[in-house]
Amino acid sequence: MSTTGLIPVAGIMLILGVDRFLSTMRGLVSLCGQMMASIVVNKWEHCFDDERANAVLSGRAVPGPTKSLKFEQATV
Repeated sequence: MSTTGLIPVAGIMLILGVDRFLSTMRGLVSLCGQMMASIVVNKWEHCFDDERANAVLSGRAVPGPTKSLKFEQATV
């Protein structure tokens, strides 16, 4: 570019088009990772309600939380 002084517009447009697509994909991968991490931590802490999750994912009406979540204070 510095030798000719011209910026190849077609190349810039190609890069911008691909970058937009890749940006969308990065966002979707990030969203999936956040959801999976939430499920893993909830299962690890024994707070995940399988029946409620299945009801929500199948589209059935879901009442309020069935378990009361207790946050125990960690002793260090």
